Amino acid sequence: MANNERMLYQNNNLGYFFVIGYIVLNTIYTFFILNVMEKDSGIGIFVMLSIVLLLLGFLMAIKVRIYSLIWSVITIITGVFQFIRIFFTQNNLDGALAIGVDIILIISGIICVSGGLISVKLTKIRRSLK
Repeated sequence: MANNERMLYQNNNLGYFFVIGYIVLNTIYTFFILNVMEKDSGIGIFVMLSIVLLLLGFLMAIKVRIYSLIWSVITIITGVFQFIRIFFTQNNLDGALAIGVDIILIISGIICVSGGLISVKLTKIRRSLK
């Protein structure tokens, strides 16, 4: 029990670092896709979506770090959204690079969902201690 009581005074660094990992991988994915995307209206939508996801990622990281349950759930939803992005994002890369970039997107989704699930679990444990 003494180990769990430390949670009352410590930040949720594990969930925080998972969300930071999501931000890094999502940024890498964005760079690769933007370099090969056709220059049309789709690129504007992609850039705006990437900016929103980046800003949302930083907000999620801060809120997950302070054990916010609603933001932990939003983190899970964002991770699921990463999986869905594979179906509507143009990947004009060829061969192994295209597969590698899709794997980066999938891993970023897995990391984001994992960070959210960990945070939900830790938040519930922390709330039971109060």
